Amino acid sequence: MNSPLTHIAFLGAGNMATAIAQGLVAQGCYAFSVADTHAPALNRWRNEFAATALQGSPDAIVLAVKPQQFLEAAQSLTGVLAPHTVVISIMAGIPIARIAAALGQQCAIVRTMPNTPARIAQGITGLFATAQCSAEQTALATRVMASIGQTVWLDSEIQLDAVTAVSGSGPA
Repeated sequence: MNSPLTHIAFLGAGNMATAIAQGLVAQGCYAFSVADTHAPALNRWRNEFAATALQGSPDAIVLAVKPQQFLEAAQSLTGVLAPHTVVISIMAGIPIARIAAALGQQCAIVRTMPNTPARIAQGITGLFATAQCSAEQTALATRVMASIGQTVWLDSEIQLDAVTAVSGSGPA
């Protein structure tokens, strides 16, 4: 059973982030916070998930913005990351090194690549974690991404490119 205090923050409130939040709600009790520049998306999250504004010390932060918006959006994470926080990226094409550089600190990062059936909780998500990730952080990342389907841990980040090519685009 998941702790009722598990705080998941989302940077981006689009379709895939919404699918993940819906899956997490179905799994158990989570507290959500969210940041998005699109006011209707924020209002939907406040109503559907009782999400608060992005706030400090979440257990996980899901990077769910469009890749071209990431550098600007990353600025909103200043002062939000804590040593226990795992950063979970669902952004296509943004390698871990770029995420770490934008965040400006060493942190636990899990890069993932979900596919479109995840929107109906039938997806497959490839995951790769940095060496900074603890067992608890990788377990949380697994729970988050398993909310939208099956998960597969990969041995190297480069394997995510193959997942993207075969699994990510294939169902579409």
